[in-house]
Amino acid sequence: MRSLSLAILLVTAVVTVIAFSVRSLRKERERLRQGMVTARAADVRAMASDLEDRLRDVEENGRVIQSLVERTHDVPGASRDDQTRTLRASFNAMANVIRHYRTLTLMAPDGDKPLVAAVDPTEDPAAARALIQMSCAPRPPGAQGLTGPAHLPDGRVFYFYRFHAGADEVVLSIDGAIFFQSAFRSGESQIVVTDPWGLEWFRAGGGGPFAIRAPARRAADEGRWGGPDGSAWVSDPGARKLGLPPRVTLAVWASASPGDLGTWRVLLLRPARYMDGRDRAVLRQVIEMAVGLLMAVGVVGTLIIRQQRYSAALAERLRSAEALRSLERQLISAEKLATTGVLAAGIAHEVGTPLGIIRARAELLLDDIDRAESRRALEAIVQQIDRISSIIRQVLDFSRVQPVELSRVDVAEAVGLALDLLDHRLRQQQVTASVEVDADLPPVAADASQFQQVLINLVLNAGDACETGGHIQVTARVVASPPRVRLEIRDSGAGIEPEHLLAVFDPFFTTKKRGEGTGLGLPITASIVRNHGGEISLASTPGRGTNVTVIWPAAVEATIG
Repeated sequence: MRSLSLAILLVTAVVTVIAFSVRSLRKERERLRQGMVTARAADVRAMASDLEDRLRDVEENGRVIQSLVERTHDVPGASRDDQTRTLRASFNAMANVIRHYRTLTLMAPDGDKPLVAAVDPTEDPAAARALIQMSCAPRPPGAQGLTGPAHLPDGRVFYFYRFHAGADEVVLSIDGAIFFQSAFRSGESQIVVTDPWGLEWFRAGGGGPFAIRAPARRAADEGRWGGPDGSAWVSDPGARKLGLPPRVTLAVWASASPGDLGTWRVLLLRPARYMDGRDRAVLRQVIEMAVGLLMAVGVVGTLIIRQQRYSAALAERLRSAEALRSLERQLISAEKLATTGVLAAGIAHEVGTPLGIIRARAELLLDDIDRAESRRALEAIVQQIDRISSIIRQVLDFSRVQPVELSRVDVAEAVGLALDLLDHRLRQQQVTASVEVDADLPPVAADASQFQQVLINLVLNAGDACETGGHIQVTARVVASPPRVRLEIRDSGAGIEPEHLLAVFDPFFTTKKRGEGTGLGLPITASIVRNHGGEISLASTPGRGTNVTVIWPAAVEATIG
């Protein structure tokens, strides 16, 4: 009888514990769900706010450009050519700094050709021509603000931002994928951005690129995600339609309405994998405890032994819980490190946008300030911003392989253009330059912009190496077989110490004073030369100057296509 009573007591205890555990499991799951909804709702509101800020930046940039165009046109005595050169330089600077601006176009009223057109130097020439053609296409009356989306044959999607600048019109083309890539950061969450025209942009978890989301991938019940913001748990069938793994997923959305740029929706999709794993772990613990208690009834048969087994099982659970907490802390630490890595990778692009705005504002203030001391201070600001932008561009150029599109480049013309671009810098340094080019010098096979970059980098280095009154000699000679061109840039500077000659082409090595160089000019130059099948070498004698020699392949019809 006592054994029967003890068995009934033990079974009752087991059933009670299981029921209590199941109830606790349900409460814990509901608490976790609510916590996840709260956290992700805060995330998506922050993303929507970031998107609003990015779109307002577009409007702000437009106002800056509008003011710049109007002020340039109002300069007394300035010819149209002078105005065009000033605007082209400003447009090129903004296209270089802000990556998602691929082209900037200025057009006269009812004109079908641009007065000024600037293109991001990394943009494909064919795509750039198509974007400029779209910018100049006839517009219906009042077609201002953000328009789009427009699809290019290569699959990319663009938006156009149009606004008046006096009597003229300015059009910015914005690469949608680059714009959203720079606006959002995510871990394992998936993001869907819906623009005012109903087009959806999708990025999978892990920080991949944004792409257009196919209509077939949209969930049948997506229409119920209405209202400015909200949240919903997507069931397993709904997850499959969204292209998600077959598990419970949380959908949280918020709207962004940046003024006249329409209403955008940001949808965050986050799988609840860790909740499923926690449920299985708790259920497994409940089953193990029940089996342990039932085995205690058959093996031990006494309340004391049952209590001992229960104590042992409880201690094991406590150790497992401690191990689980330790693992969770490690996972949190790993996630923080991953987030830090993503922020570090995107910081160059994030810094570029405010720098472009600060520079444009400083240039506008230069026109309004008469005091020489204040103007010098603003000019110093612009110079330092240009330096930071140059460093960012050098880091980006060094970190990615530049495509090479060969064409026939006239060496004499390229050298003359490089010296013209650097004329002001050399005159400030009181350094003179001379050029000697063979009369029968053939053109070289090169990407024109990259060949120009090589010349500018080498002449800049030579000028920086010279003292006041120094001299730079640029020569170009023919190398007969195989047909090549030998370029030499010689300066009268202090030269390079012998122990540094082997390190000058290493990234971030520089012999300049701290803060005056990044150590990327020569490595980028050497990379460009080698990508074109050329050779570069350097010889220097301390106290007598430095001579850089570049051997570049001449243009042959077969190589240019």
